[in-house]
Amino acid sequence: MRVVKYSILVIAFVSSVFLQSTSAQDYTRWSLPEGAKLRIGKGSVEDVVYSSDGKRLVVDTTIGFWIYDAHTGKELDFIAEHSQDILGFNQNLSLYVQIDSEEEITVRDYPSGRIKFSLKTNTEYIRHVVFGPNGKKLALTNKDEILLWDLTDGELIDTLDGHTSWISFIVFSPDGKTLLSGTWEDSVKLWDISSTTHKSTYTELAISTSDIIIGPDGKTLVSSSFNEDSVTTWDVETGMVKTTFTFTNPNSLALSPDRKTLAIGGSDEMHLWDIVNNKHITQLGGHIRTVKSVAFSPDGRTLTSGGADELFIWDIDSGARIMSIGGHAALFTSMTISPNDNIIATSTYEKMYLWDTKTGKPIKSIHAGFWSHPTNLIFSPDGYTLAYIEGLEIILWDVQKIAPITNLIKRVQGSRSGTYTKSGYNSFAYSPNGDILAAANKDKTIHLWYKGRTYIGDLSGHQGEITSVAFSNDGSILASGSEDATVRLWDVETQSKIKTLSDYSGNITTVAFNPDASMVACGGEDETIMIWDIATGDMKVIYSGHPNGVSKLHFSSDGKTLVSCRSRWNDNKVKLWDVPTGNLITTLTGHTSGISNLDFTSDGTTLITSGSDGSVLLWDFTPYLSANTIRNQLSKDANNGKNVDLQVLKSLTPKKTALLKNYPNPFNPETWIPYHLAQTENVKINIYTSNGQLIRTLDLGNKPAGIYQNRSRAAHWDGKNELGEPVASGIYFYRLSAGNYTAIQRMVIRK
Repeated sequence: MRVVKYSILVIAFVSSVFLQSTSAQDYTRWSLPEGAKLRIGKGSVEDVVYSSDGKRLVVDTTIGFWIYDAHTGKELDFIAEHSQDILGFNQNLSLYVQIDSEEEITVRDYPSGRIKFSLKTNTEYIRHVVFGPNGKKLALTNKDEILLWDLTDGELIDTLDGHTSWISFIVFSPDGKTLLSGTWEDSVKLWDISSTTHKSTYTELAISTSDIIIGPDGKTLVSSSFNEDSVTTWDVETGMVKTTFTFTNPNSLALSPDRKTLAIGGSDEMHLWDIVNNKHITQLGGHIRTVKSVAFSPDGRTLTSGGADELFIWDIDSGARIMSIGGHAALFTSMTISPNDNIIATSTYEKMYLWDTKTGKPIKSIHAGFWSHPTNLIFSPDGYTLAYIEGLEIILWDVQKIAPITNLIKRVQGSRSGTYTKSGYNSFAYSPNGDILAAANKDKTIHLWYKGRTYIGDLSGHQGEITSVAFSNDGSILASGSEDATVRLWDVETQSKIKTLSDYSGNITTVAFNPDASMVACGGEDETIMIWDIATGDMKVIYSGHPNGVSKLHFSSDGKTLVSCRSRWNDNKVKLWDVPTGNLITTLTGHTSGISNLDFTSDGTTLITSGSDGSVLLWDFTPYLSANTIRNQLSKDANNGKNVDLQVLKSLTPKKTALLKNYPNPFNPETWIPYHLAQTENVKINIYTSNGQLIRTLDLGNKPAGIYQNRSRAAHWDGKNELGEPVASGIYFYRLSAGNYTAIQRMVIRK
């Protein structure tokens, strides 16, 4: 995955062009990827800037741009970074830059998307993008070079070289006459834009610089050094140090419009400094994680700070926090949904968040403790307890009181001194009735607790660390996966081993049962998924395609689909597999970085994924379930007193039979043909050449009423005739026959 980082400090919003139809919608549904129906979490803040009139805040996050009303904190618009291909906007928001291919960057009109210029260059190593203040120039970094483009004619002005390592930041001076560039291993350089020549080099700034800005007068550089715990001001022309003052872990900088006050964001705090008199003004508290960006309003009266937890707005005169804009969080290390489906819990460094599943809005944030790192969140089956792994312990919280209950840690056998195991836990699970909590310990054993309180005993036998445990739906069997490349099945009642499945070729990281416990699946570091028939021992191997292996698996409620993901920053794909055939059904993409967890709502109609981008996506899973499966589950939920979504029930049976357009179209070599059935019918699809010759018949048999639209249910044509020969490029027609209904559509093969 491409990692593109750019500065939004060049964006000065002077119009309301962003305020389109999204302003009338719920922000949790803005710019959703295909198949998703809700987004929870707004991503971690990377950069923040005020509009030129001070009325809006533009916030660059790990999932895209958020635009807020600076006075009320209301969401005004959101632009998602679906594929991280939009690099940045110019000052008046009339142009944006986008990577189109490996050899082309386009400059496009906003909002029409019409291409204005095509910039031919190798895009593989483009990392930083910044517009000049007048909007006429564009600077891109490509490894250790800077490409300077003229946006009046789309021509390359010059290539600025001289760095000997990859450039880590570039900044224009406020007047646009000077460009600042630097690396962490080499040096910081100043360039004259009009002559495209090198002006100055500051070797002292190289290794330790964490942030650097050019003052509004263009004559002062301000740099922060995370390693040296200092902030330094420099004279641009002479390169001489003006002032240096000590500050612990400085990370982000902003200079007030009057050039008198410097805001400094650190690991978990902010300070205001009188830069003229070299005097500390005040400390602004509230952040518990790194402050990645700070920005003064144009009038200098307010300051906004953001980072890995929240977005705060401060009054400069009083130092008081006047507003908190919630929803922003650092990468989600874990996620789980409550048994009644009304709360989603996520964890990140030091914090846990509770979210309303229906609205996607935050309910409460919980500070788990400084330097804590909650992982493997799960609810107890009754929904009253939220449990997670923290270091060597499993910690239980009361959900209603939002208070810790107890810490679970096994006492070392035979110890009289009160010492405890030092191994720690990789995974744990509640039995469906909540009677037993099973935890996979790094000491190669499974620890069992009754009701998550009283230690019962161990299950032993694995020869490597146990990485994952899962109960069958009836609670009678426990599965465990280990780094010894085996899956073991245990009888929960007798606490004895049933069998060992040992055909996997590498470390196992996840295990999962299908609904009726007739199958168990595992995934691991060798990039394959293995599914065993428990009774016969037969197995099926699926090559997942996930880089570095599979970390999470989950069966659908009908057992026909297996969902997989990999918890890696460079794998943002969720894959759906057809269990009987092992074929890939579809791939869901929407997170901008790796997937930390996946789960289903209790009725199986919604798939939930959390990402290390600080967001959770709720996906409509009904297209991958049969109508009967959904009806049965909804009926079961209604009988158990749960609220049933009548709109879902109504949507299961279409009012009319219809033949839809195939996709993709044009295609090569295969396509899917979707259709709707208003009632049960025998379905057949005939495929003809443009001159009417029948070349293939897809006899689909008797199909119940329902929607046959996604790849797992639509008719599939592999682009071959009845003899199995690939057909030629050209125009073809397909006809659906279902009872008395017939319809014809056109499609194109392009090779």
